[in-house]
Amino acid sequence: MHPRELAVLPDHVDHLQVQAAGDEDLRVMLLGGEPLGEDILMWWNFVGRTHDEIVQFRARYQAEIGVEGTLAEAPIPPKARTRGGLAADAEQYGPFAPHTPAALPAPALPNGRLRSRGRIGLPKD
Repeated sequence: MHPRELAVLPDHVDHLQVQAAGDEDLRVMLLGGEPLGEDILMWWNFVGRTHDEIVQFRARYQAEIGVEGTLAEAPIPPKARTRGGLAADAEQYGPFAPHTPAALPAPALPNGRLRSRGRIGLPKD
């Protein structure tokens, strides 16, 4: 791999060996887990199951950072509350640490419905 390169491993990989070349510093971020049993949509910093869910997530985020709408107008979606163990009046995306820069507002949604690209994975070797 090259610096700043992203690698995706095939499903069912049971080990990974990472080694730096020579005296080179190495920084690795590994994300993983059980495959989701459903199609997902990814848009900006949001992951959901439907276009409408992404719209709800964006509205809630915008309200929490104080740039668009109110918390009452953008309740946390029930499925997100259940899965995240959140109270109805909880912050879904915060709180943000006081020493950090202001949160970046989400861009406007595209003029069309978001669609899943399906569950495309890499074949096992």
